[in-house]
Amino acid sequence: MSWPASIFVALLTAVVACVFAGVVALLCVDWYRISSFEGKSGYYVVGIALVGLVAGFVIGLAASRIVAGTLQPSFLKSLGASLLVVLVVAGVIGGTARLMADVPPKIAGEELLLAVEIRWPASQTKSPATDTVAPRLRLRALAGNVARIDKEGPLWMEDAHLVDGRWVVPGAVEVFTSRGGRMLEIDPAPGKPNAFLLPLPAYPGKRQLEWSEWMPRARPGAPPLPDGMTLRFKVLPRSQPVRTQTFGPFEIATVAESFYPDALMGVHGLATSATFRVTYRGAPVVIEGRSAADSTTRVKYDRADAVALLPGAPDALLVRATSSEEAGPFYLIVAEGDHVRSEYVAPGALRLEAPLVTNDVAKFRQARDHSPPTGTVDAMTYAQPGDFLFEGALLSTQPPAVLHFGVTTDQRLNPNVRPLGISPDRHHVVRVGYDEDHRTDALVVTDPRSGESTYLPIDAVHTRVSQVSALDPEWLQHYYAWTPSASGGLRLEPRASVTPLPWRGALNATSRDGYREYEVGPAGKAMFDAMAAFLTTEMGATRTAEDLTASGFQMHVNGQVVHLFDNDSEHHVSIYMDFDTDTRLVATIAERFDAALATGKYDALFTTDSTATR
Repeated sequence: MSWPASIFVALLTAVVACVFAGVVALLCVDWYRISSFEGKSGYYVVGIALVGLVAGFVIGLAASRIVAGTLQPSFLKSLGASLLVVLVVAGVIGGTARLMADVPPKIAGEELLLAVEIRWPASQTKSPATDTVAPRLRLRALAGNVARIDKEGPLWMEDAHLVDGRWVVPGAVEVFTSRGGRMLEIDPAPGKPNAFLLPLPAYPGKRQLEWSEWMPRARPGAPPLPDGMTLRFKVLPRSQPVRTQTFGPFEIATVAESFYPDALMGVHGLATSATFRVTYRGAPVVIEGRSAADSTTRVKYDRADAVALLPGAPDALLVRATSSEEAGPFYLIVAEGDHVRSEYVAPGALRLEAPLVTNDVAKFRQARDHSPPTGTVDAMTYAQPGDFLFEGALLSTQPPAVLHFGVTTDQRLNPNVRPLGISPDRHHVVRVGYDEDHRTDALVVTDPRSGESTYLPIDAVHTRVSQVSALDPEWLQHYYAWTPSASGGLRLEPRASVTPLPWRGALNATSRDGYREYEVGPAGKAMFDAMAAFLTTEMGATRTAEDLTASGFQMHVNGQVVHLFDNDSEHHVSIYMDFDTDTRLVATIAERFDAALATGKYDALFTTDSTATR
């Protein structure tokens, strides 16, 4: 057999091997859940296919030359041997990859959830819902007696209820693999035992769709087990509701797809990817409304991907309507006798939350610090009766009513700052935006009845504004007042004579990991020098040799590295620490320097002039 024939066999084998490798790679994308973010899964498939191409050429060339050395070599024998080797190699690699992958089992083509009920000891009389620490479920896959991998799921402590005198709490977790044994753990442990070996087969069947017996249980003839926690479980296709809650005349069923950590809820937050099915007096709630993509198209929304209670509006819900084809707008649902009324509120968004418009400082700060969990019925965001601002709409919850207004294109609003207040006649809402005429931050006073807005430039130095994100109703009421206008209404004006509030820096903290950064401004080099001196004299800081840039350097405070930086472009001075470190020291520095700012010692160092003191 000639070398050109062998090379042709190698080329054909390479093509076949490339296809086989691509197919195995595509299966691995599913088995190992390789993300498609930024084309990651695509690059993976292409890379493996190219490896198969090269390997196939080598196999084809080697096999054909081996066949060429036999008594009766031929092209077909060489090609057949090459393809057989490729098939065996692809089968071995693909089979091994499948055996090593955590592929979730299915019933009738659907992946499964593990529905769980945890029964507290008989000796516990207090409801588990009163516990300050909410435990969660952790399903572990075992390799022998060693936990290999795990998934977390919620325990719905607020659903605690009594059954035969014992508290029972439901929960759920994904059945994410068919490999190895399974152990369910309650973390943190509210009692003993807190971990249970589950008699769940690798591939559950119809029998596992029914509730198991309570476990652990004593063996026949053995004495009863000590009073402790027990559980029962069943599997559930993910298209079926895993949780049903009743709120007045409404029933809300949660259809959960998965559970995942939520950065906005902090390090312990667990969110749910879910949709909701709402029924009213047993009948499904279907909203006939406008399409989110085309306002002229009518759509029947038969579910929701977000639901919020309106405690200030009895028998009413706020939902983000959705269908099997698209996610729709926000709607207000109000119970009216034997039917429900739905009213369009605003375009949909990722989260069903709108800022409370209030002049009450305590309520403002409470609402600002609240982060509703994703994938559960939100009972907190709208717990306070009042007015809530959506895009082009003001929702009042007592009684439930929606006031729509036009959104003009010249409103350059700051989405990171909540509304700072509402006029006494409730005809004007105050927000923060940007005034291009004066090239500065401004108060935007909007009349929801007409959608018209006026701008009041903010004098950051006179009104002691370090960051607009820190503004609240207390600041607004201190520096501004509502006065009668010529048209007979009210208008917002700066107070003529007012004692300035003390300067404060801005301590920015992320809920995800508690990272903190402290910023003081508007200020420049003079403030930078003053803060360096403060750290040295008041907190015993020493400067290190490692300068960051010409505008900053490192300091040691109590053995920890702190960075001091003069941010010329944003015109403030900041103190921060490296990521993945304990940044509580930054909070301590912020508290002590804020106290120093309150004395007025550094007032002259605040300026909006970018060239001052440089």
